Amino acid sequence: FGVTYPHLPFKKTVTLEGMNGLQMPVDDGESSGSGGGGGGGGSDVVPHDANTYPITMQRIVAASGKPGTLTVDVEVTIHNPSYITATITDTLTLNITYAGQTMGQAQLANFKVIPGASPLAVRFLLQQMPVNDPALEQFILAYIKAESVLPVSMHGSAASTSNAVMQPILNGLSLAFPFKPPPTQFIQGIMVHVSPGLPVSIVAHVKIYNPLPCPIYLDSLDIKVDSDGTYIYQMTQTFTGAKRLQLESAVVSTIPLTLSISSLKFDLKALGKVLAAAAKEKIIVAVAGPVKITIGDGYQQGMTYTGDHIEADIKYSLL
Repeated sequence: FGVTYPHLPFKKTVTLEGMNGLQMPVDDGESSGSGGGGGGGGSDVVPHDANTYPITMQRIVAASGKPGTLTVDVEVTIHNPSYITATITDTLTLNITYAGQTMGQAQLANFKVIPGASPLAVRFLLQQMPVNDPALEQFILAYIKAESVLPVSMHGSAASTSNAVMQPILNGLSLAFPFKPPPTQFIQGIMVHVSPGLPVSIVAHVKIYNPLPCPIYLDSLDIKVDSDGTYIYQMTQTFTGAKRLQLESAVVSTIPLTLSISSLKFDLKALGKVLAAAAKEKIIVAVAGPVKITIGDGYQQGMTYTGDHIEADIKYSLL
């Protein structure tokens, strides 16, 4: 026995905490990563807290460059607050911003998001333009120095995908996520040996660590060195042709410098005090100045590098 009521209106709306749950604010960028200096590493460099960081960028796994374009492959962890598992076979394209400046695009393809934490592979295509070059410099410098959380965001639009189901989800989507690079130090040590004579003999080397997952070329540096705020000398050199230097990934390279008294620009009064201390032991110095590198096959980036707590071995032979 049953009763049928035709044309009975019925409407029920079920709200699922889905993609909007990813649009949670990140902190002010002052989160601290693991301490230390030296080498590099790179896994889970920002603790994954689903309440604060629905998306975290874990590490850069590959990078390549050509003139005007830097391609970076990264691993991210995304926290799916819903109970829905989604498999996306389409390619999704989102715009990338860093510190509010458009940097290029992010591409995701053939990935699966499960409830809870899911690892994803994302490819960043960073486009170098006059309007965003300062932001790109800040991004690369911040990665090399590893001193702060990088405020990276991805933004969706109706053009992010050709999939009719995904278009309304991605249109207007904004995903902010932090990235704290592994602690390291780009310039790790300085060695200068000055011997008297005509001309004066100067043997100098700089130890540089490349934290990127690809070789880079050191094109030039113009570094001022000081100790306890006292200017000592300046190292200026350009590396071209046969002297062009390749820095291997995750390796400390010892770079020889062809220097002269004029290029060192010694502050002789300050140097006398420093040499007296350096004769007994290595001293700690700070460096600052422009450095220019090339990533891959032609992506050039200049930056103003600063670093402190660097060991310097400065020796002066009397004979």
